[in-house]
Amino acid sequence: MTEQSANWRLLTIITNADRRKKVEDIMSRHCSQACLSLNAKGTTHLTWLHQFGIKNSAKMHFEFLLAPEREKELLDIFCKELNLEVPGHGIAFSTEVLYHVSTRGKLDQDEFHAFCHGVRQVEENNNMYKKICVIVDLGQADDVVDAARSAGARGGTILHGHGSATEEHATLFGFQIVPEKEMVIILVPNDILEGVVLAINDKLALDGIGNGILYIQPVLATKGLVEHNLDV
Repeated sequence: MTEQSANWRLLTIITNADRRKKVEDIMSRHCSQACLSLNAKGTTHLTWLHQFGIKNSAKMHFEFLLAPEREKELLDIFCKELNLEVPGHGIAFSTEVLYHVSTRGKLDQDEFHAFCHGVRQVEENNNMYKKICVIVDLGQADDVVDAARSAGARGGTILHGHGSATEEHATLFGFQIVPEKEMVIILVPNDILEGVVLAINDKLALDGIGNGILYIQPVLATKGLVEHNLDV
């Protein structure tokens, strides 16, 4: 089974910002990959805080790719060590990755063409779109969006984050991820998926050493995406 046919998983963890070091410690002991962390905020249910005008709390959003055979193991580890069964301690969940492009996931155009052909063959009214996520060095997100637009995409959403990893785990599929990064999220119709991904890879050479990561995920349903406005 090739890396692409394995259908990687994206593990997402959202927890309080003051538990960041705990998450990184768990990763250093159990994971061989770095992750991207994003600052976030969550709503609080504590009514006494609302009286002081505090209606949200600082959170950290972590995500990283992992092989499907480690999915349950790592979910169980994070659940146990972060006490996620206790309300308010955070959540962890995994989602499917259909395809990825990186140093370790070289873009084979024939293979990718076959993948996109299969996507178009099985599309239905409720899954006519795919989510493309691209992680690049700070300052390169606009290049990603420009490339995507040149192939028919209408735009995307840019998020700022940074890598979380010990020194020995500071790469994700060969991509150095510790410095500041940008993530671009783009939703595209299945019929232009192939062209958009190829355009992004042509411009940024994501399957070259240390240039970035791109992964594709399924979209089960959408609202608000119409022909004249496909921006996320």
